[in-house]
Amino acid sequence: MSYLTNPRSFRRTTAGAALVVSPLLLLATEIIHPEPKSDAADFLAIAAANANRWYLAHAVALVAIAAAIPGILGLMHLLKSARPVWGHVAAAVALLGLVPLCAIVGTEFVVWQMTAIDSPAMVQLVERVNESGGVAIVYLSALLFPLGFGLFGVGLYLARAVPAWQAALIGISLPLVFVGDLAYVKPLTVVGAALFALGAVPLGWQILNQTDDAWELGTVRETYRPATAA
Repeated sequence: MSYLTNPRSFRRTTAGAALVVSPLLLLATEIIHPEPKSDAADFLAIAAANANRWYLAHAVALVAIAAAIPGILGLMHLLKSARPVWGHVAAAVALLGLVPLCAIVGTEFVVWQMTAIDSPAMVQLVERVNESGGVAIVYLSALLFPLGFGLFGVGLYLARAVPAWQAALIGISLPLVFVGDLAYVKPLTVVGAALFALGAVPLGWQILNQTDDAWELGTVRETYRPATAA
């Protein structure tokens, strides 16, 4: 339990665990979640027919979002030596996107309760929400979350903090998830979440198993030591 009293060990362990847990929970969310439809009536019908899955998927999503926070800070740490600006900007953008993302997940719990009322008014409410300019701003703001991870992918590649394949998977996977969500294409969201797990989980595991001194260098392997920042 020395990591509880050693700040360096605590930060490393928390970041590594988050990068393992959060992507796996995201993948579980996308697998559990029923495939939604763009039509309001069909949307509510699917949610009503799969009420337990609907609730579970979004409950898991909230835990994944919470776990993503120390993961974001861990990725920022990996860029502190070679690409500190990339790290700080990416972290700020991703964290800003988490706020509206939580709001969106919260509305899905409202949908879960709406399914208990078989009423045309509920369909009209969903239509009004989908067509509301104010709600559109929330959805657009949530795109900052995958954008932040896209910036992390570029920064990690430029810093040579991780292998190129890991940087690529971390950078492109979450945008795929969000495109799939917006287009109501579940296979794309599952593939995107799986790619994110393939990139982030090994990185988190490496962080958990490295020394505190190596962690402070801002890299996971000596062969990927960051270049000097320009």
